Amino acid sequence: MRIKALGSRKWTDLWPEGVSSLSKQKLQSLDESEFHKLTRMIARRELQTTGSQKHANRVKRKLRLKRRTEKRIPFSKKALTYRFVDCPNLESIRPTRAEDWRPLTKRKSKISDVDCDNFSFIDDPVATMRTFEKIIDAECNSKGFRINFNDRYVLDIGPYLLLGALREKMTPLVLGGKISASTQKVLEAVQLRSFLQMGSFGSIKPTDVWPLPMRDRRGAGKSNPSSNIAVQASRVERVGDQTVSSVNEWLQKLEPSEELTQYGATSLKAVVTEALNNAERHGRIGGDGEWVTAGFMARRMALKNGEMIPVHICNIGLMNLGRHISETIREAPSSVRGQLDRYVALHSGSGVSDATLASVFSLQDGISRVSQSGSSPTGGTGMMDIVEFANAVGVPHGEGLNARVAIVSGHSYIRFSGPYSRGWANDSGRRLQWFNPGNDVEEPPSSKHVMDLPCAFPGTLVTLRFVIDQSDEDDSDD
Repeated sequence: MRIKALGSRKWTDLWPEGVSSLSKQKLQSLDESEFHKLTRMIARRELQTTGSQKHANRVKRKLRLKRRTEKRIPFSKKALTYRFVDCPNLESIRPTRAEDWRPLTKRKSKISDVDCDNFSFIDDPVATMRTFEKIIDAECNSKGFRINFNDRYVLDIGPYLLLGALREKMTPLVLGGKISASTQKVLEAVQLRSFLQMGSFGSIKPTDVWPLPMRDRRGAGKSNPSSNIAVQASRVERVGDQTVSSVNEWLQKLEPSEELTQYGATSLKAVVTEALNNAERHGRIGGDGEWVTAGFMARRMALKNGEMIPVHICNIGLMNLGRHISETIREAPSSVRGQLDRYVALHSGSGVSDATLASVFSLQDGISRVSQSGSSPTGGTGMMDIVEFANAVGVPHGEGLNARVAIVSGHSYIRFSGPYSRGWANDSGRRLQWFNPGNDVEEPPSSKHVMDLPCAFPGTLVTLRFVIDQSDEDDSDD
């Protein structure tokens, strides 16, 4: 065989006995023409030696992969066999997902990063929804992507509940990412790590974190209507009891220790069970909805009166997937719908969508999709009960640490905080909050507390954050 000289180099210098001894550096030193000639000669030799064209092609491919400069993405078997699956939860956030999604072999973009900064519906709802848009964009177009949780602490349990639900049907291309030790500690303690499909965090000491472990009812629409109702109800009852037990455990960590009164414990259980029962009834047409709940208390350092002090910050999230508040309230009796239509028409030019105005209206005491009898309706108090609980247990410590309750449903966002932290009772005892200085139904709501989101949350989330340490100014024992 003739050997063609390449300057001062010869093919015999680059063609050792074994292909494995060709280093990546040596292969990358060749230009395209030289590399093509080398692989052609080696393939010819392998064909003559083995008589197998398939083997010769495998050797050529091995050399091409070895020479490649970009980092190879280690696709899992699950990722390689994944086929597009319709998912209403993902498509709620990105309606064009079906058109945008590409098979792995047709994706050009390399590994990308999605940064989760201020990952909190309580603090920054618009940016948090934008982050979810970026995650789904990467799921549609990237060959692999990392999710970086850049916050030092878990600021709000709500986004993690949503992310776990979305991961179930997402293309399995998440390649890890950054996460702080404090965030790892909370996710492990609350039993969210596996729900988020994260790998092991190793040995994590659960110091300064007290969990309300994740509980869920998944698989909407799959329950047998003839199944035992008592068994169905007992799961909600157990979650209610566990919530009361966890909150009491949190209060006992204070100095001096505290606990819920009998009335407080009963009220909290009623709040949780009603919220979860509502999630099942209203989450999908015909009932049988799904829900996820979790929470935690963490001891952290926080700024108060110019100095850093330790405080116990509590967070509870209740999420149901399916229909939005603005949809279910349209099933209310005609008398309620008439009031709703008048409220929406009154503020239709306020810069807030009709759906969000309908959501504000539905939070008021006595407003329910279920018909209420009597002059003083007792139903439709669930949301105000949740808000009342957060304000009753949470102790004021300044704007950054005061109780906050956020409701996210579809495109609608509502936050109870600051001057609009709770509902105020009118002459008939109904708690109302219209999110304006006069708490006046005829005035539009504050744009800082009631707003439209850039994309739709696939259901409804209620997320609470409050501090339970005794305030210097508060000597009460409630």
